[in-house]
Amino acid sequence: MSPSHRWLSSIEETLVSFTSPHGKSYRFNPPPNWPAPPLGWTPPPGWQPDPSWPPAPACWQLWTEEPPAGRFRRLTAAMARHKVVTGAVALAALGLIVYAVGFGATSSGTPTSAPSTPSGAGSTSSSPPRKPVFPPQTLDDFRAFAATGDASQVTEIDSSSEGLPSCPVRTFYVAVSSGLTPKEVEAGLSAFAVQQGLLDKHCGGFVYAFRSAADYQAHFNDGYTVGRVSMDTDGGGSPRGDLEVDAGDQTSGSIQATFKFTFYYAF
Repeated sequence: MSPSHRWLSSIEETLVSFTSPHGKSYRFNPPPNWPAPPLGWTPPPGWQPDPSWPPAPACWQLWTEEPPAGRFRRLTAAMARHKVVTGAVALAALGLIVYAVGFGATSSGTPTSAPSTPSGAGSTSSSPPRKPVFPPQTLDDFRAFAATGDASQVTEIDSSSEGLPSCPVRTFYVAVSSGLTPKEVEAGLSAFAVQQGLLDKHCGGFVYAFRSAADYQAHFNDGYTVGRVSMDTDGGGSPRGDLEVDAGDQTSGSIQATFKFTFYYAF
């Protein structure tokens, strides 16, 4: 396929979101345990995930509704990736953008002017990455904090599942590398919990950390010796949950760091 044809194909896929300024558009939402796709990429018809990828978490929504502003940014990003555009395609795409975001003619037929830049707005079109807030107070804060952790420092030893088959409560027993600070332990365990999809379920889940597999065998019935992630919910039908992350030795009562907050799922 020639470069121009590939460009037209990507623009056609992006313009699917612009069929009507009053209609709904959906954005591809890959699971957290899949490789991250390129910015603005949308699966073409007939696309299937790589068989080597892990299965998506239960109840994961591969498509989420996207507001008009998100559609505008995706189209702009798709056009910016290609430097050579024919005049006809560029004009048609521009006209469609103007119509979709409501900058077209008024009902009386008089053109409206483009809105001015809001006071204090920056010159760049993209928002800066979300800065981690510590201690986290929301699920978004928690995800940002988890992104600072290193899940490779956490090794799964054992796991179990309890509750209803439709909404199991998963528990992971892990070993954490030595030499980490309490905050690094919290961040690493948080990263592991996100990687395992505990945030994507409304059923709750737990991660108990030990120094080693032998330490786990010795203290399995006494409590964790390095840290814990506890996501306690009222079950799949309730939007409320409590998330707590600890670093320390529960068996000796030496908890070095902890944070917790209450959150609500958006159904």
